[in-house]
Amino acid sequence: MDSNQNQSKLNKFLKSQWFLFIKDVLIIILLVFLVKAFIAETFVVKGVSMRNTYYNDEFIILDRISYLFKNPERGDVVVFDPHVNEKFYLKRVIGIPGDELKIQDGKIFIKQKGKTEFIEIIEPYLNEENKGRTFTGPNGVSEYKLGEDEYFLIGDNRNYSTDSRECFVNCDNRSPFISKKDIRGKVFLDLGHFSLKEMKFVTEDGDESKPKFFGVDSSHDYPELK
Repeated sequence: MDSNQNQSKLNKFLKSQWFLFIKDVLIIILLVFLVKAFIAETFVVKGVSMRNTYYNDEFIILDRISYLFKNPERGDVVVFDPHVNEKFYLKRVIGIPGDELKIQDGKIFIKQKGKTEFIEIIEPYLNEENKGRTFTGPNGVSEYKLGEDEYFLIGDNRNYSTDSRECFVNCDNRSPFISKKDIRGKVFLDLGHFSLKEMKFVTEDGDESKPKFFGVDSSHDYPELK
């Protein structure tokens, strides 16, 4: 008799609104966790190191799937953990494994693995303030040789970016390179800044923002290195 009563109470609870509500909440939490862990993740840009590509307080969404199947490519804009102050950084991949990289006369030159000559990379995403103004960091190092699983990352706002040139903080017992495991994902959607006053996404100038999508291919192609 007690067993039948307990079963009846259980069946009644499983059909109750409370149980259905709790089940839905748990499913939503699980889906959010799975999406954030393996598919996509949102971040808010802080700082000016990627101007004029990304602005302070803009919402961006990362693609967390692509790098499960392929390696980061030159030109990708990525969020990564440099293990500095427990903060994530947003920079552009410039050097990839096997590259030799040289900073000279305000420009970046790359010698790819298996090639014999350094070639200047063309960077159309840089604004006029930053073109020809890529200088070495405080340590004065101008040449880098990237080994296996080493990536060289720089901000688009070259005069105001703490990046591989400074080992993301300083180069005392630190490497200037980032490994793939520290890269959180690649930016594939830029929503702009959300204005609470206007209740919509806007640009830095206050105009309504149109989402900027980035395809599954590299954020920028470097035909001179093909």
